[in-house]
Amino acid sequence: MTRSAAARYDFRLRRISFAGLIVLCAAAWAALALRAMHRSAWEDRAGAAWKQRADAAEEKIDPNTAPAASLRRLPGIGAELAARIVDFRSEGKRPFGAAKDLAQVRGIAEAKVERIDPYLDLPASTK
Repeated sequence: MTRSAAARYDFRLRRISFAGLIVLCAAAWAALALRAMHRSAWEDRAGAAWKQRADAAEEKIDPNTAPAASLRRLPGIGAELAARIVDFRSEGKRPFGAAKDLAQVRGIAEAKVERIDPYLDLPASTK
């Protein structure tokens, strides 16, 4: 006696297999939810840190005379870039007359110059 095609392939899940599938889906959903919450919290902390540094740099900073500690308050300028700016000045090179002149310092690109330009106090005659 031959069985029908439908009877040959029985794809019904047993109760234990179905429960395992539900647990696996729930664990995957929970992992994705935790990852999303962690990423959101990290972005909030990073955004708050940048805003705090930008607020601290509301007074204008002259890159020709400011010490490294003051330069670090500029958005995107850390300890290493601040030290490079000070070193660039101390090498006797011409002073920064415009914001774009900061791009001569290794590690400072045009995008960073545009970001810090509103916080710079440069000579009015060349800005």
